Amino acid sequence: MGRGCCWPAAGCCCLTCDVLLVQRSNYDGCVGGDARGAAIARFQKSCLYDPSIVAAFLGGSLAGGSADQVSDVDIYAVTRESNYPAFFARRQAFMESWARPVFLADTVDFEGLGFDMLHFVLVDGVHGELALGHTQNFRRLHGGPHKVLVDKIGLLPGVTFARVVPSETQLRRQAEHALGWFWLDCLQLDKHVVRGNSIAAAADLAQLRSRCTILLHIARTAGLATDASRFRHRLEQIIAADDLEDVRGAALAVAELHRDLGMLVGERFGLAYPAELAAVVRPSLDGSARSSPLS
Repeated sequence: MGRGCCWPAAGCCCLTCDVLLVQRSNYDGCVGGDARGAAIARFQKSCLYDPSIVAAFLGGSLAGGSADQVSDVDIYAVTRESNYPAFFARRQAFMESWARPVFLADTVDFEGLGFDMLHFVLVDGVHGELALGHTQNFRRLHGGPHKVLVDKIGLLPGVTFARVVPSETQLRRQAEHALGWFWLDCLQLDKHVVRGNSIAAAADLAQLRSRCTILLHIARTAGLATDASRFRHRLEQIIAADDLEDVRGAALAVAELHRDLGMLVGERFGLAYPAELAAVVRPSLDGSARSSPLS
């Protein structure tokens, strides 16, 4: 960890270094001169000097101008296609050329889009994601505004990164999963309530809320924004709970919301709400139908 990188001498006056200094100032201004700006500048320099990297850019809220004090860092590095396997093999060494990660994890083939991602937390608290790609897939790395950090081969001028909009088939698949698996999560919650495991039950409740949040996102994406706003307000009124009876009550409220929202989303995508499954599972949430403990 903590491998060094040879930065330019302080008095260097080459054109490349002048550009780096100007950009560093801009990022410091964008994020308050804090550790994120310094991390971006170090990443930029490492990309400049790494022979495999041909382009790098910044994305997310820092590129879009909407960053706040809790925004993470979204950065991107691009190699030539032929150089990518060797570069990916030394990805940890590259990270350590500009940062000291205390956490570093891979997601290979991120969301099936054909590129890889590193998730990191640095020793100074800076955290974010580094997406890795090559000249043949770099347009899939990002969606939204970006700021060029390095471009050695003229790859990025005029490039825009369109936001990825899920297809109708993808949204339908996500909706189908959120409709059915919600009730299996209810069974897990009931099991933990019966066994007196309040911590696990609270985590199960959070999962139920997450299933509904996914349905809300699908509703908004599918053009049901007005209805989604109404259901979001209902979900916000259901507070987190620690006491087992409060968890059970909150789960019942989330189940009612899931039914109403799920029927709306299901109708939009031609999916039947799993009413029979809900009828079997729901009584367990209020303890009204149990002949023996769930196993």
